Amino acid sequence: MNRKGKEKLKWWKRFWPPTIIVCSSLVVAQCILYLLGYIDLSQLCRGILLVFVAIPLTYGVRHLQIRYQTSKKTQLINRIAFIVGFGWIAWVITFFGGAFIIWATGFPLAAYLGAWSIFILLFVVPWIVGGFIGYRIGKRRNYRPYV
Repeated sequence: MNRKGKEKLKWWKRFWPPTIIVCSSLVVAQCILYLLGYIDLSQLCRGILLVFVAIPLTYGVRHLQIRYQTSKKTQLINRIAFIVGFGWIAWVITFFGGAFIIWATGFPLAAYLGAWSIFILLFVVPWIVGGFIGYRIGKRRNYRPYV
C-alpha cells in the first residue's frame, strides 16, 4: 500500500467515531426536545435530515483539508484561524466574565479606572493576549487543525 493509502486510512479512522458520536447525540437531543414538546414533528424531521446532510459535508471538508493541508495557502489560513480564534475566545471569556464579576459585586469599575481604560481592558487587551496565545499554540502544532 502506498503512502497516500496509509494516510487516508489514518485520518479515516479518526474521522468516523467523533462524527458518529456528535450526530447521534444531536438526533437524541432533538428527539428529547420533541418528546418534551419544544419542537413539532416537522422540525424534528428537518433536524434529523440536517444531521444526515451534515455528515457528507463534514467528510468532504475533512477530505479537502487532508488532501491540501501542505499547501502554503492552507498554512496561512490555519495561522490566521489560530490567532483570530484564540483572540475571540479570550475576548468572550474576559468580556462576559468581567461583566459577571462587575454585576455580581456591584463594583463600579468605570468610576475608578475611567471609560477608556475599561474599553481597552475589555475590548483590546483580550484580543492581543488571545492572539499571542493562539500564535504560540499554533506554532507548536505547525498550524495543523485540531482533528
